[in-house]
Amino acid sequence: MESTNTYNYTVVRQFAPMTVVWGIVAMLVGVLIAAQLRWPELNFDIPWLSYGRLRPLHAHLIKLEDEGRVRESQVSWRLA
Repeated sequence: MESTNTYNYTVVRQFAPMTVVWGIVAMLVGVLIAAQLRWPELNFDIPWLSYGRLRPLHAHLIKLEDEGRVRESQVSWRLA
């Protein structure tokens, strides 16, 4: 008896674009932080846009993009 396996790549197809989206968001926050270090007036005197508030956000976004999406899609691809 011959059986054919059909794989569901929906999960992998959903993780891959979100990896790119979160990567772009994280890099944009990083560029904003770098620009604020060069030009401090880009803080606009808003405490929520200070380096101390944005740096942890940038680090968590990079971690989310790298560990959360890339590795999960790799595991899903291997298990499929």
